[in-house]
Amino acid sequence: MFNIFIYALKCLRAAFIFLLSATCAGLLKPAGPDATFAMENKAEKYEARARILAGSVEKNFFDKASGMLHNNSSNWFTPSGCWDVTALLTMYTKLAEIDGKYIKDADRAIYALGFYGRATPGGGFSAYTGAWTIFQNASNGDVYYDDNMWVGRDLVKLYRITGDKKYLDRAIVIADMIIAEGWTGLDEDMFTQKFGRAPGGPLGGFYWRSDHVSLHVCSNGPAIQFLTMLSSDADNGKGDTYLEYAKKCYRFLTYLERDNGVFWDLMSFHKDADNNITGINRCDGASFSYNSGTPISSAAELYKLTGDAAYLADAIRWARSADAFFAKESAVPGVKTFTDLPWFREILLMGYIDLYEFDADALGYIENMESAINYGYENHRLNGVLGYNKNMIPRNWVNGFADEEEKKSGIALEQIPCAGIYASLAMFY
Repeated sequence: MFNIFIYALKCLRAAFIFLLSATCAGLLKPAGPDATFAMENKAEKYEARARILAGSVEKNFFDKASGMLHNNSSNWFTPSGCWDVTALLTMYTKLAEIDGKYIKDADRAIYALGFYGRATPGGGFSAYTGAWTIFQNASNGDVYYDDNMWVGRDLVKLYRITGDKKYLDRAIVIADMIIAEGWTGLDEDMFTQKFGRAPGGPLGGFYWRSDHVSLHVCSNGPAIQFLTMLSSDADNGKGDTYLEYAKKCYRFLTYLERDNGVFWDLMSFHKDADNNITGINRCDGASFSYNSGTPISSAAELYKLTGDAAYLADAIRWARSADAFFAKESAVPGVKTFTDLPWFREILLMGYIDLYEFDADALGYIENMESAINYGYENHRLNGVLGYNKNMIPRNWVNGFADEEEKKSGIALEQIPCAGIYASLAMFY
């Protein structure tokens, strides 16, 4: 009842803000260069910016009292999807690595994920779904396996930060769930015949969601990273098992690399009446920056753990290709532009940072994204109206807000990652 009461109050607040923003839209303007935090020390500057943008997220999207994250800053009537909350957890996890006080906020994000939780028959947690409910662990919608992988990855990080086993235990539940429900083994001969090269060992992959239609980079790249990380920390005797699944998944992932070194979105298959794979249809879909970011991170994790130079060679090639493909020239001298979702860019940046430990060339790729987000922050950040939309930056960091409507209606999945990017840069420097 308390959650419903809070939600009603937020609805009233939304109505007031909508009327206010409609009449005062002309007052929304860029905040200008960030003079307050014009520091020589990049780590300090970027930490300050991460904190500022995280505060904006909390003011405009996340109600800590109810645990509700809203997709649109000017419409508090509709909760965000589970994907958005995974981004929130990533933001707080990174901030917690910088400052332990954010552990409580990471726990609030985990609580918020409970509104997407699917319970076991006995009432315990079993998976995160895409469907929001007003009750914790009461969802019965489709399970998006990649949402669970993003959460699992951050839970391992939180365990490493705090040593608190509750995070590791939940990560293990997620790992066992995706293997039990989302995994499919794949025939080596089928891939050899289709692509003209043998996989070099057993392979398989994770479906994107519970309808088991196709295998995506977004449900295999993060799985490799998550399971590889977990294999080092798992205390249930399954560490080697998790690593073997990661390696099998990696072998599959390499077949989704395009000739230009970035990735197709998915692979589709021919199926029989029982949904069993009978043949490979084709690789398909657009190339997204996060679908390069997770393979880079995964290859770096596997290289770090195994010492196999083939993984490092892949990561170096994929990073070089991703920078060439996604970092476009802009009208601003010396500043690249990125056109896809900021959350996608955040995942790509994380890949570059994971690789930098082994490849100094990754610094140039990091700096390309760094200069782009700095331009957006220093030239397009909003002052807001009575705090509303304050400190938001546009989706297009270089060109700025498309129109007044974009200034009034910020999107959570465009704002949350910007705080995460600055947190990543703060830790990098």
